[in-house]
Amino acid sequence: KMFSVAAAVSRFLHPNWPQRNELSQQQSTNPAIVPLSLDHAGSSATSEWMSSIDTWVFDCDGVLWSGDAAVPGAVQAISSLHRAGKRVFLVTNNSTKSKAQFAAKVAKLGFTDITGDSLMSSAISTSLYLRQAGFQGKKVFVIGEPGLRETLREAGVIVEDEDTQLTWSTLQSEEGRALDQDVSAVVVGWSSSVNFAQLVMATLYIRQAKVPLIATNRDAASPLLPDGTLVPGNGTTINYLETATGTQAINCGKPSPTLAKIMLQDHGIDPSRACMVGDRLDTDIEFGRSTGMQQMLVLSGVTSQESADQMLAGTFDGPVIPTVIASSIAVLKD
Repeated sequence: KMFSVAAAVSRFLHPNWPQRNELSQQQSTNPAIVPLSLDHAGSSATSEWMSSIDTWVFDCDGVLWSGDAAVPGAVQAISSLHRAGKRVFLVTNNSTKSKAQFAAKVAKLGFTDITGDSLMSSAISTSLYLRQAGFQGKKVFVIGEPGLRETLREAGVIVEDEDTQLTWSTLQSEEGRALDQDVSAVVVGWSSSVNFAQLVMATLYIRQAKVPLIATNRDAASPLLPDGTLVPGNGTTINYLETATGTQAINCGKPSPTLAKIMLQDHGIDPSRACMVGDRLDTDIEFGRSTGMQQMLVLSGVTSQESADQMLAGTFDGPVIPTVIASSIAVLKD
């Protein structure tokens, strides 16, 4: 079996893409620049800033909803943007749901203005990456939830379910740990049932069969319990496998250029007229910064009020600072 993954990745990711918006980059990385607080800016200043944005890209967990409940005012804010003729996209690093399940949750929580074409999860971006990089019709070893497996199959990738039955006792025989010569990649998304045997087999495929490690995302922690409580994220599993194999994973979630290329090119988004809205500095705000979009940090999720106060005071020493800060997206309501 000969399959040049490196060549496929090289063709897919242009080294100079995307071009960054200089103002956005300066705003995000220079701690001397203080972000605008939309909670205190007044309606005139907020409206002026919003008029510079045609496309809004929202994270989901901690921004539109927390657990199984919509953030207060979020539904009305999205409706206001649609009435104003703005384009709205949802982008989440959550890989546990299929596109149909993702759309069902969006509708259930009352975001009826959002269509399926506006949804992008890390499971969807991973499936698109695999298809565009030449993995269609090829078999992959998967660690992840059923929603990820379904999404990959819908993209024409061959996914077997035998790996979900792996146990430590299975691996005691050479037959039990034999590698499938048709497997061309290891794809890893968050899994509530990942076990040591699965990690061993993933390691063997990467080290012995020399297949690439593809991550749906690298979040260190994710709000995946019903009340939004943070649990260890997919990044912990990716770090484990990178350490065990000495390889670097291809990241298909925020803030990777893989996802940026899919989002901006496939949807024709002009980053200089777009804003990324999120609750995490390391994924959402960095994703906006690296693509040249403006960035709106909301405090309805992971980032603390203390960190926001430091940013507004010009004393924050973190690696990235947003363009604006707000308590929630409710400030975007008309």
